[in-house]
Amino acid sequence: MSQALDKLNKAIIDFNGANLDEINGLIQQVADINSCDAQDQLAVNLAAFHGHRDVLELLIDAGADVTTCASYQGYFPLHCAAKSGHLPVIELLLKRGVDVNCLVAEVEDNGHHSRIGSLENQVGSTPLHFAARMGKDKVVAYLLDHGANINAHETDTGNTPLHEAVLGWSAMVRVPNQERRYKLRRNYLNVIATLVGGGADLTLADENAVTPKMLADTESEETDEEQITLLLAALTSSRPDK
Repeated sequence: MSQALDKLNKAIIDFNGANLDEINGLIQQVADINSCDAQDQLAVNLAAFHGHRDVLELLIDAGADVTTCASYQGYFPLHCAAKSGHLPVIELLLKRGVDVNCLVAEVEDNGHHSRIGSLENQVGSTPLHFAARMGKDKVVAYLLDHGANINAHETDTGNTPLHEAVLGWSAMVRVPNQERRYKLRRNYLNVIATLVGGGADLTLADENAVTPKMLADTESEETDEEQITLLLAALTSSRPDK
């Protein structure tokens, strides 16, 4: 593995917006900008995940491949940006020709731990799946406006983006601070409303024959009836109460 690449990727993670010339100098020292570092991470994925648009543009101009070169996790930069919710990066990637419906590739698990994080069973996921699962409402709307497949199925689970949004909403039950939990939940309700309002098929089931509404009815650990009512309202009317 290249020490120059390891140094570059650390600098990308630590980038503060003021040391772009330093980053550019490190890029010039890397022999293959499309190779992975000692942690099997691509420089473009790190830049996308952390929202460093200017760094990503430098990498692309230096020959970084953002359309066909995936990380060991099967991620492309657009998945990383969608997961973390960085719209300027998403806009750049789409302008540079990245497919809005690019899929997480199936790759061999080498046991390394990611600095980007992961979602289980995500082979075949689109960026829209990632944005929905993470409650990134503005990203969901943007991706849909640019041709994202609203009813795409993940390969491993059969989940649609709407399944992912309901699962993300349900996971917020583990957030201990109620005010923060309700704020995050609002983002998920916006995602669900956007998907339903955009024509998401509520009848589509996952590999276990479970629809998004069935997930809401039976799979959630939430016991707060008001919160469940808001979720079901979003699934049926696409307009949760403000």
